[in-house]
Amino acid sequence: MPFSSTKLAATGVMSALVMLIAACGGTDPTPTLTVASTPTATVEEAPTQEMTEGQDSPIQNFTLQDLSVPVGGAITWTNLDSAPHTVTAGAPGGQTGEFDRGRLGNGATFSQQFAEAGTFAYFCTIHPSMQGTVTVQNADGSSLGAQPASDTVDVDSGY
Repeated sequence: MPFSSTKLAATGVMSALVMLIAACGGTDPTPTLTVASTPTATVEEAPTQEMTEGQDSPIQNFTLQDLSVPVGGAITWTNLDSAPHTVTAGAPGGQTGEFDRGRLGNGATFSQQFAEAGTFAYFCTIHPSMQGTVTVQNADGSSLGAQPASDTVDVDSGY
């Protein structure tokens, strides 16, 4: 049976389609989706600064630092975040009253001098997850403040 012109034309079209598909990289019409790795959050502990007479403590990336100063030393906090923060003695739900600066806008500073040895927790009242401590040390390196008198009385019964 001789080829008809219709069959010949159909064969030519099919050959052209096969060559076109091969040139485009295969017969799989499904697009490929490449997904980048999922970002993860990293929680870092607040850095502890060495004890000095006076020091600067940046408030940055919603982080407050654990700090040490000698008795009589001062700390100056500077808000480097665009959000306002506070520097308030105590912990969320319980301010202690030793110091409270209120709102610090971007670039604002607050200084606090520490006259007594001890460990003082502090936090941001606007962002309560932001917490740090100030350890105020005596010349001997201890952070114990004045100790109350003992309630213990020695009694010699004479027996």
